[in-house]
Amino acid sequence: MHGCGNDFVLIDNISEKIKEVDFPAIAKNLCDRKKGIGADGIIFMDIDSTCDIKMNFYNSDGSRGEMCGNGVRCLARFAYHVLNLPKLNILTDAGIVKTERIDETKYKILLNNPSIEDYNCSINYKGVNYTGSYIELGEPGIPHFCLEFDFENTNIDELYKFAEFLRHNSKFPKGANINFFKLTGQNNVDELTYERGVEDFTLSCGTGTGCVAVSLFKNKLINSNTLNAKTPGGDLTIELEFKSNNIKNIYLIGETEIVFHGNY
Repeated sequence: MHGCGNDFVLIDNISEKIKEVDFPAIAKNLCDRKKGIGADGIIFMDIDSTCDIKMNFYNSDGSRGEMCGNGVRCLARFAYHVLNLPKLNILTDAGIVKTERIDETKYKILLNNPSIEDYNCSINYKGVNYTGSYIELGEPGIPHFCLEFDFENTNIDELYKFAEFLRHNSKFPKGANINFFKLTGQNNVDELTYERGVEDFTLSCGTGTGCVAVSLFKNKLINSNTLNAKTPGGDLTIELEFKSNNIKNIYLIGETEIVFHGNY
């Protein structure tokens, strides 16, 4: 499946009962785009006594991820087909995520709120200081560094080097997903993400888009509760809910697509 081009292999582990110790190796094998199926990550759907289902999420390099916004949207649709549940509470390593089926392809999820926030994070690269926002969603948090940057007019080789430098920067002890964005209107952005664990640019990033929206609101660069993000893989929408002018809820909305079913 994919959510705006962010693609995943999904396995019904309620039926398959694969041992967790084997998850990393399976992730590396199946996500290999040359020798396997090919994906940004893999999701094992398991049962859990505290929630409707549990999400075991692994990146393509075999590392375990705290959570993945686009992955949760795909998992919600997958669970609807398997379990016929239009609304779910999904247990992830970053906390419980609530999901809702809007229609056959569109799903809405409640992202975890920020646990760590730095809206004035400055990093020096080749003698230039770049200031962005470091945000972790959930606890333990998914790390993101959001930077307003003209990525569309930057040489691709230099963009890779810059993204890799930021992703591994010592200011980020867990590493970070790098979310470049460019404002194209009052509540619209173009966005490009370099993902930790994939170690490459991906076609979209759900949690990253949520962090971009939070960063823009905190820095008073948007005046609406809605942000529309154009990514290389499609369009994502973030809706913010407020309480006493503070962010209470962050919703991610977007399309999901089933590419194929198969046996491996």
